Amino acid sequence: MYHINQCINPRLASLCKKAIELESIHVKLIQYLPENLRDYFSVASFNNGSLVLNTTDPVWGTQLRYHLPELRDKLRKEEKLYQLVSIKIKIVMPEYKQPKVSAEKKSSSPSTAQQALSELKEALHHASTG
Repeated sequence: MYHINQCINPRLASLCKKAIELESIHVKLIQYLPENLRDYFSVASFNNGSLVLNTTDPVWGTQLRYHLPELRDKLRKEEKLYQLVSIKIKIVMPEYKQPKVSAEKKSSSPSTAQQALSELKEALHHASTG
């Protein structure tokens, strides 16, 4: 019997592993954010010691900038993210798409696709730790 990691395309497995890592950082991050800011940020990337956080509103980005030095220090010391050198904030404006009028429905809804990705990440996480 094959191990699940042998059945998945290596690039897909790497992508899922990275998604799990970013989700883990997000969970650690929200512990140290002020409560009023927690719902307005997501972890976009973590490469070469630079953590990039996305928000859709410049107002929230400005408020978070005041907390960055303390946040960086807490993540390094208490969460042992020693490789963390800097935290950057990126304002990502949501794209407006003109709704399409179509008689056909798509076969999978976004929530179904998100659920499938979540289940895949969980399966890979259990396979790599088990």
